[in-house]
Amino acid sequence: MFFNNVYDTIMFYEYTFIFKYGIIALLLSLLLCGMSIFLVYQRPEKEKMSVYECGFHPYSDARNKFEVNII
Repeated sequence: MFFNNVYDTIMFYEYTFIFKYGIIALLLSLLLCGMSIFLVYQRPEKEKMSVYECGFHPYSDARNKFEVNII
């Protein structure tokens, strides 16, 4: 047989038990994330898509580089 002694057999079954539960946990988390993506009811409204905070529309992209001078 593949195993040399009883200790190897016991370790193999213990690790396969842990491996099986790891696979089940991974599949369950992927299933729940997938369900949340596909079953969500999204209806963007005009108010949610509008400008917030000060109410002014931005002049340019917020990701522009700027210099910080230390005196």
